[in-house]
This record gives sequence, structure tokens and C-alpha cells, in this order.
Amino acid sequence: MREPLRVTIITGTSAALSDLLCVRMRALGVPVARYRHEDGTLLRSHDGERTSVPVDHCASCALRADLPDFLTGLPGGRLMLVLPETADPLDAAIASEGAGATVETVAMIVDLGSVADALAGAETLAERGLAAGVTDHRTLAGLLARQAETADVFLTWTGSDADPDQVGLGRALLTHLSPGAGFTDIDAAADRIGVDAGKAFDLQAVLERTQPGGALPGCPAAFGRVSTLIWRSRRPFHPERLYAALDRVMNTGVRRARGHLWLASRPLTLLSWQIAGATLSIEPAGRWLHAAGPDEWQRVSPIRRTAACLDWHPEHGDRRSEIRFTGTDLLDRELCSVLDEAVLTGPEMAFGERAWARLADPFTPWLGPTARAC
Repeated sequence: MREPLRVTIITGTSAALSDLLCVRMRALGVPVARYRHEDGTLLRSHDGERTSVPVDHCASCALRADLPDFLTGLPGGRLMLVLPETADPLDAAIASEGAGATVETVAMIVDLGSVADALAGAETLAERGLAAGVTDHRTLAGLLARQAETADVFLTWTGSDADPDQVGLGRALLTHLSPGAGFTDIDAAADRIGVDAGKAFDLQAVLERTQPGGALPGCPAAFGRVSTLIWRSRRPFHPERLYAALDRVMNTGVRRARGHLWLASRPLTLLSWQIAGATLSIEPAGRWLHAAGPDEWQRVSPIRRTAACLDWHPEHGDRRSEIRFTGTDLLDRELCSVLDEAVLTGPEMAFGERAWARLADPFTPWLGPTARAC
């Protein structure tokens, strides 16, 4: 019987630090598979061989397509899987476990001195020279946030000239993005990853806390200048007031926000809310269970179904807004006040959904026509 394949996924945006870890792990005899994105091609290095993986659309798609065949062709045992700098580790974890491998750990390599600045900006991966393709318009802040929220351990590095305040700020931000993750200096990482440390990664738990409509992680205690709050409302947003409030929200010290919202003019649509650095996005993310049939209920996760039932409103069902904000010097009272002022008032709630559907919706150029306009 084939021994199970146990995988440690390594992510991060520094190719040099990833290379350093690969050298150390190979010296310890740990099998390493390293993916790189070079000149429009995805290259895989493993066991002394280099394989070129065709890239039809984007490097991330090529990685997801290649991993199942590659992993199922390996003998059992341990493998350190080092991803391209622009890869989403959640995609890699889903592909790996779908191929029958066990993802034991997702470790993110981070330069603590640069995290705070990266999570505050709007620099794109293309501007950094890291874009995975011509259609890759992601930001560095968004990529770092996604990698951090998937990680269960951070492999940290600090330059000799790093500002101690920035190092502390970076560590605090990472703690709030992934509250359950541990920290290990990259110099000691080989000892930790090179031994059988057991399974720390829980794919289902990561999916639940990162997908719109899922269970947001709690708020760790404030750490220095970094704090987190979760804002909730059972009233839908007024589309024009929300649109007018977005600039004020972005000026409250928010570095990362994630959650879902209910917009009065779009009664059927669950909308995701994402802030990463200086970039905010609001996008459709499926339908509320309030309007879902039995088949749709069965397609969502058990935790989402349970949460919806426990928090079900007799008139509005599971529709609500719930957003988790992490920031530096976060103006939490101002942030909550701005959002509270953007939801429907008591008299507006009394007008009912037919009246809400007639509200002007400035989000239409990005979200498409409302149900009323179709």
C-alpha cells in the first residue's frame, strides 16, 4: 500500500528567501519541488529534473492544472512544495488535497520589515515585476493578505538595517490576519519543517473564514498600533450613502478588510467586501440563502448552512452585513459611525423591499444592473 504523501506548502513573495529555504531543506534530505514563473513559462524543479509546464491563460491556472498529475505520480512520504511568488496558496492546497495528498502545513516566508508598507499601498504585481500574466491586475497588498490568511506558520526574516518599529508593526499585522498562526525565524525553519511536526493545516477551516458568507475569525487583542474589529448590521446599505462613504472608510487606517454585505437595491445578491492596502473591491459572490432553493442550500458548506439557521431573521433570512477590519491606528469609532450612517434608517426599512429596489444604485457600472433594471 502506498504511503500517504504529506505536503508542506511554502508561499511568499521573495524568490531569494524561497531559494535559501530550498537549499537548506535539500541539505537535510527533504524532497523539494520548486515552481517558478519565468518569462511566461511555469518551471517545475524536482529530484534534479526541470519540467516546463504550459501556460495557456495564466501561471496560477497552469499550477492548478499541473499539481494533480505531478503529485499523484510521486511516491508517498514528505514533500516541500514551494510555490511561485504570485501563487495563491489556497488554490494549491485545494489542488493538492484533491489529488489525495495531505497538506500538513502552509508556511509563508515574510520579510517583517516590509510587511506594513506593503499592506498600506496600491502597488500592483505588474509594477513590482511579479504579474503572473498580462491579465493579472492584482496588488501586492492583496496577494500578501491572501497568503497570510491561508498560512498556519510564518517563516520570518529581518534585514540588519530594518526599522524595529516596522518589524513589530509587520508582526502585529500578520498576527491579526491569521490569529492562529505561529512564527518561526527562517534560520530555524529547517528544523521545524524538516521533522514530522504533524498536521496543522485545516483546509475546510480556511475556506470557511475566507469565503464570503463564511465565519469570520475573531478579533485578537490590540497589539501596539494594530487592532481589529468586526462591524455587523441586519439592515441593508443604502447604495448612494454607501458609495459616498467609501472614501471616508478608506481614511480610517484600515489595511485589510474582508466580509460580505447586503445592498438594499440588490435583494438577492450576496456581495463580498475586500480591502487590501489602498484598494477596495465590492463584487458579487453568489446568492443569499434567503432566496435559495433546496439544491442551492445543499451546495453551500455545512457551516454556512448552520450559521444561517442559527442567525435566521424571520423576514430577511440570512441577509446581513458583516465585515472584519484590521488597521494601523484604526479610527474604530469613526469607522463604525460612517458605516452605521450608510445603512437604511428605520423609516426607510418600513418602506419595504419594493421601495428599496427603486433606489438609485451608483454601483451599477461595476456590479451590473439591479434585478429591477433587468
